[in-house]
Amino acid sequence: MSFIPGAAGVAAQMPDGFTGLGMKAADAADANTTFTSVMTDVQVVSITAARTYTLPSTDISGTTVKKGREIVFRNRGAFDLTILSSVGNTVETIRVGYVRLRALQDAPTTAAHWSVEEVYEKYFHASAYTNLSDAGVKTFALIRQNESLTVRIPLTISGTKPNTARPQLAVLFPVRFRPGSDLNLVAWVQNNATTSISNAYAKTDGNLDFYTSTGSATWTSGTAAQIFESAVSYPLV
Repeated sequence: MSFIPGAAGVAAQMPDGFTGLGMKAADAADANTTFTSVMTDVQVVSITAARTYTLPSTDISGTTVKKGREIVFRNRGAFDLTILSSVGNTVETIRVGYVRLRALQDAPTTAAHWSVEEVYEKYFHASAYTNLSDAGVKTFALIRQNESLTVRIPLTISGTKPNTARPQLAVLFPVRFRPGSDLNLVAWVQNNATTSISNAYAKTDGNLDFYTSTGSATWTSGTAAQIFESAVSYPLV
């Protein structure tokens, strides 16, 4: 097998576009970074603020990323790591988790030239509910795996219900955690001392919309209300 020589101090590259370092993990910089095609194919980082990493295409030496090459980014920091194509298109964004990408052609430049083969992410979303007198901020645990999302809905105990409007999120889920269409999920709630199975709609705008019981939209004003802890899962397509 022949090798494409690298510049001084740079790993040589095999004809298939790999450097031979695919199984070795490198510690990536905690900074916005533009990679070259002789990068180590597994990059690990614990970012301390939101960062962007730009994927390689062609080096100034003429060495190119080849079709089929896979690159993995593992983020251990609780901030967004955004992966960009070499021309600046967003390919993927993750917090605590990893993403595995595959080049779909030689010398990839746009996001369409990369495939997200696998992604896993844990995200803790802070939001209060609207239309509940318990206005405290709650933490929703979101786990995204490929095209599916699991949401842990935290326990919320309200004082007096101030109106008849449905509880919703005060802070919407980020775009990557939103379904492709509104979905009707199952949740447990208490309205006017009555506990029932209810609808929790996952909305394309990033909201969760809670009904009092199946098909019933109106809550009872002036009474206690509660949303019980539960977990729901739904597709992101």
